[in-house]
Amino acid sequence: MPVDKQKQYERQTKWDKENRRNVVLRLVKTTDADLLEYLDSLPNKQGYIKSLIRADMERKKNETE
Repeated sequence: MPVDKQKQYERQTKWDKENRRNVVLRLVKTTDADLLEYLDSLPNKQGYIKSLIRADMERKKNETE
């Protein structure tokens, strides 16, 4: 790997380690087939899941007020 690409990779890896966190959702093909089919139809799975979580957080916040 050229030196410039190696440095870029190292910077990106460092930034990822400091700023990102992975959350894994495991689904079973047989019992979660409906969920998998729906998620596969979406252009942005991550954005969709984030919007659902934020909407739920807002709903719960409004319930406690």
